[in-house]
Amino acid sequence: MIQGLHQPTHRSWIDQALAHLDTVLLDHAQCERKAAGVALSLINRYPS
Repeated sequence: MIQGLHQPTHRSWIDQALAHLDTVLLDHAQCERKAAGVALSLINRYPS
């Protein structure tokens, strides 16, 4: 189980994630990039 989650994480999910770690990391990087873009957009839209 991954610590910090409210529900147990099945070992099969962990095994699949580790088997395709490059895909998992690429997806995570794309999500982080999108979040950064939204943050910059909000900064420009609502300057202090």
